[in-house]
Amino acid sequence: MDEIFDDLPSARSRSQKKLLRVSFGDGTVYCYKNATITYTEALRKIGMSKLQNINLEIGHLPIFSKEIYPKYKDYMKPLDDGWYVNTQSDSSQKYIQLVSIKNSLNIDMEVEIGSDFETSGARGFIKARQRTDCLLVKFPDGTFVGGASPKESYLEAIKKVGPELLYHKEFSVFGREIVTRYKKYPNQLQIESGFWVTVPGLTKEKARVFEVIKSSLRIDVEPQII
Repeated sequence: MDEIFDDLPSARSRSQKKLLRVSFGDGTVYCYKNATITYTEALRKIGMSKLQNINLEIGHLPIFSKEIYPKYKDYMKPLDDGWYVNTQSDSSQKYIQLVSIKNSLNIDMEVEIGSDFETSGARGFIKARQRTDCLLVKFPDGTFVGGASPKESYLEAIKKVGPELLYHKEFSVFGREIVTRYKKYPNQLQIESGFWVTVPGLTKEKARVFEVIKSSLRIDVEPQII
């Protein structure tokens, strides 16, 4: 691992916010303002079929797991096929982990850490403008629904649950019906088949809608704020 630490920038640059940039041989580049987003998207690109054989740990627990560790529940981020990664590490540690993975799997990718990279506002876990969190909704088949913003994630997840089902069940949260046939409330948006969906303002309120769906309608959905 000595050669990994040799690649780290000098102590002077550590006073600035550290960004990660991961470039793959096929031309794909991940570099976001949030190192955790870059890290997670790079891992998704590599794929769990390879990563599940990697032996890296945090707090004596594997960083890749199919369960959410209670101690690290706020740091467990979803990947694919029901897997999570423990992101309780700073940018330098994530850099070291990615370089270790690269060397172990002999992957054609370049991992960099610095403070002057040009960042992207592309898909995936990228945070919406002026927001500090993102919304993901896990469904029973193991898939995750997530968009470029909590609102987009919310609407896509409502579509997957089924607006017609929610309409006929007269499903309500926060004293308002979630799906109507016409615009009944100011904070509604129209989606497919002429349904209008009530969109709560806060991300935690959007997540709450799916928690109530799970408990009230017994639909196995798991909202996550990241």
